[in-house]
Formats: sequence, C-alpha cells, structure tokens
Amino acid sequence: MPGTREVRRVLWALSLAHEKGRRENFRDSDERIFAYLVNERYLERAPQERVRRSALLWLAEHTPLVKQSFFQRKRVWTIHLEWFSKPTRECIEAMTAFHPQLLELAEPD
Repeated sequence: MPGTREVRRVLWALSLAHEKGRRENFRDSDERIFAYLVNERYLERAPQERVRRSALLWLAEHTPLVKQSFFQRKRVWTIHLEWFSKPTRECIEAMTAFHPQLLELAEPD
C-alpha cells in the first residue's frame, strides 16, 4: 500500500492540471502520465516506478476516477479528468458502488 502522501500528491497534481484547463482523460503508462505532470509543473518530481504504480493502483481500487487495463501486455492507466468537473451517471454509479453510503446521502428526505 502506498503512503497516503503520494496518493495525495497525485490527486493534487491531477486537480491542478484540471484547474489549469486539462479536461481530456489520461490513457497512458504511469511513466508518461507522471512525465506530463512534472513537465507541466504540476508535480516537482516523479516518484519511483513502484511508488507511482502503487499510488495509481490504490486510487483505482478506491475511486472510479482511475482505471487500470492492459494493452499489448503493457499496463495502461485511464484517469477520468472530465469527471472532476462534470461527473457522469457512470461516475456517480461507480462512486456509490465504492461507497454505498453515498446513495443514502443523495436520496431526498
């Protein structure tokens, strides 16, 4: 399990990228995603490979915003940046699947 510090750093960097105008999803290797975040100065430096993957895997297991897949035997990460500002029904349903108590909170009295 990654340190919560690295997960927070990734979320802050993705949020900053979104705030600065990036709306299209990421769909790439962890190395290229983190290179983008560093090149655009959303992160000071990229963590080591194992830490990068652990942070993204933790997010994939606990949120609908990050998904892991494989393409030609290579690990590919999809990060749904468009959901940061306009969550779709798919996003809301996935969130309630991760956290059933959200459904109760969303229902009117």
